Order: sequence, then C-alpha cells, then structure tokens
Amino acid sequence: MTPDENDLLCALVDMTTPGKKPSIVEAGMQQLPDWAKDRLLLAAHGLEKQGYILNPTGPLFNVALSSIARKYVAALRAPPPAQSIHIGTNNHSPIQQVGHGASGTQTVTYNVTRDDLQKLVTLFREHSAELDLDQKSQRQVESYVSTIEAQLDQDEPNSVILREAGKSLKTISEGAIGNLIAAGITNPGLWQWFLGLF
Repeated sequence: MTPDENDLLCALVDMTTPGKKPSIVEAGMQQLPDWAKDRLLLAAHGLEKQGYILNPTGPLFNVALSSIARKYVAALRAPPPAQSIHIGTNNHSPIQQVGHGASGTQTVTYNVTRDDLQKLVTLFREHSAELDLDQKSQRQVESYVSTIEAQLDQDEPNSVILREAGKSLKTISEGAIGNLIAAGITNPGLWQWFLGLF
C-alpha cells in the first residue's frame, strides 16, 4: 500500500459514521485538503483495486469499507505490544538477556506443515484465476507457487525460502482475496486459512 493510499484509507475510516458511507471527495476536502484531484483519485483507485474500498457511488464517491480495511487501520493504530520479563537470577536459563551494545540471536519458528504447503500449491493452481490479478502479479504468483512446489520436492526443504515465498504470495494476493470474500464471490474458508499461514 502506498503512503497516499494509507492516508486516504485512514481518513475514510475516521469519517465513517453509522448508516452513512464515507465519501472520497469529502475525505479529500476535509482531511487531505492539499491533495490535487488526480492524487486523490489515484489513491482511491489503488484502494479499490486492492479490495479495501468497495462500490464507489454518487458524485461524492461514497464507498463501503471492507473488513480487511477496518482491520488494517485498527492494526496500524494499535499500540505496540508491551513485553515485560522479570528475571531474578539468570544462570543456566533458556531465557538470556543481552546488554546494551551487545548482540544476540533469536530463533523464530513457523508451524506450517508440508501438508499446509501442498494445500497452498493446490489452492493456487486450481483457483488463482479467480483472483483476477494483473499479468505482472499473476506471473509473480505463479513464480512463488512454483518455488514452493520445487521446495516440497526436496528431502529437506529450505524453510527460509518457503517462508519468504509464502509471505510474498500473501502480500500479492490478499487484496484480491478480500475482494472475493467481501463480494461473496467465493467461500471465505477457501482462502482465509491461507491468509493465516504467514
């Protein structure tokens, strides 16, 4: 998402009131007054293409906000999680502190199984056309799916390659998946499990 799309989406969420769809034109006039009309419409088009805004209507371009849009803005505005660890003595502990200026290593593991990855490959092979992606995005999707498929053929797949390919697939396709789900074109369960994988 571009910074302009981000700013417009936040403005639209701020202008949402019960029973009334927010207006792109009013958001531009009230919250983004220094924006030219072309800049506003370009950001709006990008949000619509990604599935964050739906069904622009009327001369003021009133729009519905998808659930993905609301979740995105809520996550954007959520305070960062606080972490407090109180340790008395730290001898021979699996938890280690690193002092200021020192370096440490942290390992994060993902619980994505080989079956999950095979299901992901099958899902994209059978249903990626439904996403209605542009040619460049479709080629990228095919490339990442092929990468995952090639890794699954290995005795010991490279978890870094799998994770990065999966995250890239999610980034490219989540807006289109949101559109399908919001428009009721597809069964939400078909894609939602994938969005939670990476």
